Amino acid sequence: MRPQCAFFHFLLTVFIVGGGFSTVINDVPLIEDYPLPRTNDVCRKFGCVCEQEEITCTHIGPSTLNQAIFEACPGAKAITFDDCNEEECDIGLLTNASHLERISLRRCRIRNIAASEALYGLQHLHLSDNHLSEWGNICELIGNTPALISLDLSFNYLPSLHSLACLPASLRLLNLSHNQVSVFDMPSHIEMLDLSSNELMNVSSRWPLSLKWVSLSSNPLLREIPPLSLPNLKYLNLDGCQLSEVKVIGCPHLRSLSLRDTAIEVIDLDAFDAPLLRELDLSGNYRLSSVIGNLPSHVRSFRISNSLVSYLPQGFFSRAKKLHEVILMPNAWNCNECLIGWLKELPEESREQLNCSHEYNSSCTIGVPTNTEGRKIVRARYGESAVLQCEAFGNPPPLIEWWLVRPEKFIGSYEPIRKQIQMSWSRNDSYRIILGGNLIIQNSNRGLVERYRCIASNEAGNASRIVHFRLDYSFWYSLELLQSVFWGSVVASLLLCAMSFVLNILWIMCRKTGLWWIRRTERLSRVRNMVEAVEKYRQKQMLSLHESYHKGVDHVRENYHQQVEQLRASYAIQVERFRDYRAAQMETMGQHLDNIRDNYNQQMCRLRDYGARRVEQLWESYERQMNRVRTFSLQQRLKLMRQYKVKQRYLNSLLEKFGSDINASDDCLKQHSEAAVLGPIEELEVEGGLSRSSSYYSLPEYLIDEDGHIHCPSSSDPSRMFSRHQQLSSGAARNRQQPSSSRQARKSKGEIGISPSSLQPVRRRLSLRSSPPSESTDADTSSVSKIEDVTLITQV
Repeated sequence: MRPQCAFFHFLLTVFIVGGGFSTVINDVPLIEDYPLPRTNDVCRKFGCVCEQEEITCTHIGPSTLNQAIFEACPGAKAITFDDCNEEECDIGLLTNASHLERISLRRCRIRNIAASEALYGLQHLHLSDNHLSEWGNICELIGNTPALISLDLSFNYLPSLHSLACLPASLRLLNLSHNQVSVFDMPSHIEMLDLSSNELMNVSSRWPLSLKWVSLSSNPLLREIPPLSLPNLKYLNLDGCQLSEVKVIGCPHLRSLSLRDTAIEVIDLDAFDAPLLRELDLSGNYRLSSVIGNLPSHVRSFRISNSLVSYLPQGFFSRAKKLHEVILMPNAWNCNECLIGWLKELPEESREQLNCSHEYNSSCTIGVPTNTEGRKIVRARYGESAVLQCEAFGNPPPLIEWWLVRPEKFIGSYEPIRKQIQMSWSRNDSYRIILGGNLIIQNSNRGLVERYRCIASNEAGNASRIVHFRLDYSFWYSLELLQSVFWGSVVASLLLCAMSFVLNILWIMCRKTGLWWIRRTERLSRVRNMVEAVEKYRQKQMLSLHESYHKGVDHVRENYHQQVEQLRASYAIQVERFRDYRAAQMETMGQHLDNIRDNYNQQMCRLRDYGARRVEQLWESYERQMNRVRTFSLQQRLKLMRQYKVKQRYLNSLLEKFGSDINASDDCLKQHSEAAVLGPIEELEVEGGLSRSSSYYSLPEYLIDEDGHIHCPSSSDPSRMFSRHQQLSSGAARNRQQPSSSRQARKSKGEIGISPSSLQPVRRRLSLRSSPPSESTDADTSSVSKIEDVTLITQV
C-alpha cells in the first residue's frame, strides 16, 4: 500500500477520529499522491533521505540545507523538514528546486516565516506544529506563492483572522485547526475548511458556496451558527460545540453530518433539506430529548446514544432502506406497547439492543404511559436544566398541555400537527416548551421543586400524568473526588483544620515573638539605664580623682617652688654676706663656699627626692583608685551581661556613647603632672642684682663683674644649665664619697681647665683690693684657690 500526501493523512484522521464514520466521501478532491520509491543513498551524505520525488530531512532546515541535494534528486516534487528548530525560516532558499510542489515544515518551532523569492510552482504548504502567531507574516508569505492550493497551519498560535483577502484565488484547502482563532471571516473560494479545536464564538453569516468540507468541531464557545444553505457541501462536523439548534435548509449534496456532544435539545429531520444524507451521528447529546420526522432515504449509518430520547416517531426508519449501521444504546428507551411502533422497521439484530419484549399495539388511540414505580421523578442539579417528558401517544397525535399542580396554573401547550408552541406562563424564563411537547425547566432551584401535570388530548379523549421535579443532591456523596460535595466538605474541613492549626501555630509564634521582643526591649532599656548609671558614676569618680590628683600635684608644685624660692633667697643672702666679708675672710672663703655648695646640693637633692616620692605616691594612689574604678565597671558589665543576657558587642556600642578610652589619657596625665611639678617657674626678682635661673633643676649661673656685683648672664641656656647641673650634682656626690686628696686633684685639674679669658675679670676684681707687698706670695696662693672657688660657683 502506497502512502499518500500529508493532507490525505490529515483528512483520514479527521474522518476516523472526528467523525468516526465508516465510509469516506468519494467525491472530496484529494491532493496528488506521491509514491515512495526505493531510497537513494546519494542524499544521505546531506543528512536527508531522497526518494524519487520526495526529500525528507530531519534536524535540518532550509537555511542549513545543502543546495547540492537538488542536483542529486533533480525530480523532487516534495520536501519535508522535521524538527529543524529554526525560529526564522526563509523558504525562498528552495528556489533551486524547479519542480518543487509541496513544502512541509513540521515541529520546527518557527515563529517568523518568509519567502525572499517567489515560488511560482509551489502548490501545497504545510506549516503544522510550529509557533506561528502573526497572520500578517503569513499573508506576506502567501503573496510569494500565487499557485498555492492547500495551506496547513494547524497546531500554531494564530489569533483572530478578520481579513483573509491575502489568500490567493487558487487556494482550495485551508487547515487552521488547533489554534486560537476566535473570529473568522469565510473566504469566498475555499472548498475545504478545518477550524476545529479553536476558540470560535461566532462565524460569519456568509458561507462561501464553494465549500465542500467543513469542520467546526471542538469549539466549546460556539453556541449558534447561521442557517446552512450550501449547495456543494458534502461533509459537516459540528462535534463538541454548544449548539442548541442546527438548521440545514439548503444542502442537497450533504453526505455526512456529525453532531456529537452538542447541546441540541430537539432534532427536526423534516426541516433538514439534505436528501442525500448518508451518515448522521447524534451521540453524546445529553440534552436531546425529542426527535421529530423520519430519516432520509439514503441514510446508511445512524447513531443516537447517551441522550434523553425515550422513543422515536412511528415510521422513523420507514424510508431508510439502505441502513447498515444503527447504534441506539445506551439510552433510556420506553418499551411501552403503544410507543415501540418505530422498532418494526429495524433489522432484527438492531432490535436486540433495546431488549423490549412487548409487541406493538396499533389500536392505541390516546394515552400517557405510567411509570411502573407509581410516579415519575425527574431530578436535576442546582442551577442546571431539566427535561420533563410527557411521552404522550395517540391517533391522531394529541395536543400536549403542561400545568403546575400547586398552585394550579397553566404553563403552555404544544400542537404536534402544526408544530406550534404556545407559552402562557414562563415564570421569569424558567419554563420553556420545545418541539415534541417536552417541558424544559431552566436554572433549577428550590422554588421550582413541585409537581407538574402533562395532559394529552385528541378526538378520542384525554389522558394525563404527574411528573415530580426534585433537586439532585446525589452527587454530594459520589465517589468522584472532584464532583462530590461530601468529599469536598471533608477536604474543606481538613483544609480548615489545617489552616486553623497553622494559624494557631503562627499566633503562638507571633505572640511568643512579641513577648520576647517586649521583654528584650525592657531588659535592654534596663541594661541601658544601668550602663548609663555605671558610666556616670565612673565619670564622676574619674572627675573627682582627676581633681584630687591635680590638687595634690599643684600642692607639691607650689611647695617645691616655695622651697626653691626660699633656697634661692637664702643663697642670695649668703652670697651677699659673703661678698661683704670676702676681703676680710678670703682665707676661709673656699671652705665657706664648699659648705654652702654642699648644703645647697643636699637641700636640692632632698627637695627633688621629696618631690619625686610625693609624685610617685600620688601616681600610685591614682592608679590604685583607677584600677578599682575599672574593676567595678568590669564587674558591673559582667553582671549586666549575665543577668540580662546581653552580648558584649551591644555593651561596647553603648559605652562608645559615654566615654573614651582612658588608657591613653593616663600616660598624658602622668606626663602633664610631671611637667607641672618639675616645669619652669616664674621669674622672681632678687634684690642685690641676682636673677633666677630658667632651669628648675639647678641654681642659676652667677658671675661677679668688675665692680664686684653678682649677676646672671642673659646668654645662659636653661637646657645646658640642666645638663650641667646633672653632671655637677653627680660629681659633687662622688666628691663627697672620695677622699680630700682626690678632690684637690680635681680642683687642680679644674684650674688647668679654666681659660684665661674667664679668669681675667676675677683677677681684675681681686686686684682692686690693696694688699701689702710682703703678703703678695700668700695672696697669690690664696687668690688662686679663691679663683678656683669662684669659677666653681660660676659653673654651678
